[in-house]
Amino acid sequence: MNRRLKAMQYTIQAGAFGDVNNAKRLEAKLDANGLDSYHFLDKDGLYKVRFGNFAGRTEAVATAKKTPEKRLH
Repeated sequence: MNRRLKAMQYTIQAGAFGDVNNAKRLEAKLDANGLDSYHFLDKDGLYKVRFGNFAGRTEAVATAKKTPEKRLH
């Protein structure tokens, strides 16, 4: 499904994969844990999985520190 994304400020990257299916699995897991995530094919050829849209870097870093790693993998 192609979704149109709103303009992003700061996001948290949870993973980068060469196989789109791995990106989709992580995206589904993050979504199931209440994190509104998305994946996309970056210009480097990797499928990046990210979540969040924060106004500033400080807020993004604080959220990343509060997000248990087990929710990301």
